[in-house]
Amino acid sequence: MARAPHSHCGGRGFNSHSVHQMKKETIIISVGGSLIFPGDNIDEGFIQNLRDFVFEYTAKGYSFFLVCGGGKICRKYQQAASVFCDNNDDVDNLGIKSTHLNASLVRLALGDMCKEEIVTDYSSIPDFDEKLVIVGGGWKPGFSTDMDAVIAAEHFTAERVVNLSNITFVYDSDPQKNENAKPLERLSWKQYKEMIPKEWSYGMNAPFDPIASRRAERAGIEVAVINGEDVSQLENYVQEKPFRGTVIGSVKKS
Repeated sequence: MARAPHSHCGGRGFNSHSVHQMKKETIIISVGGSLIFPGDNIDEGFIQNLRDFVFEYTAKGYSFFLVCGGGKICRKYQQAASVFCDNNDDVDNLGIKSTHLNASLVRLALGDMCKEEIVTDYSSIPDFDEKLVIVGGGWKPGFSTDMDAVIAAEHFTAERVVNLSNITFVYDSDPQKNENAKPLERLSWKQYKEMIPKEWSYGMNAPFDPIASRRAERAGIEVAVINGEDVSQLENYVQEKPFRGTVIGSVKKS
């Protein structure tokens, strides 16, 4: 995979005008905060790999909307806030702020490839121009970044959303509790919804949130769950090649 040219704040030297006329598909990626901030440190290597991938595929004419989650730091802030506050919206809002921080970092890494402002209001999503990448964070209480990704997909009439996280598949049971849990490569929305809670709550640990799932199903959107620690699997999915991961609600044309 070609590496993006280095600069202090991302992709200087990127010529978006050269690819604007051959624009292909818009891919929506929900970037799990667990990949950006997996433990006590930011994973700069993951951000670099994501940047290189985006650089290569914008050069091929693809456009990207990246929605960044909060990850571990989000949950830490929410847990601490819950000690002092019993207002769920206030606690949720604090977690949303952490997604804005992660999104701002990713935007800086992408540099000249993307629009300068991160999206934090999904009722007024900007359209692509000569910049083929837009980065967003969370929106408002009651809306996960999965939901934000689906709303962005609807805005751009995108058929596919990538849910990039630290899991490789959706399993038929929790693999942390059941060593015999089976990975599932393909699920209908009906099958997937039967496996998860019916309602979403902040800090929920599910591959794709239930409210966003219902909206994606209604809109005819496919969601691919892919482990972002191996960017080659994301490449394979974008190119419609075999990949390790789970497809939910396939819209693949025969």
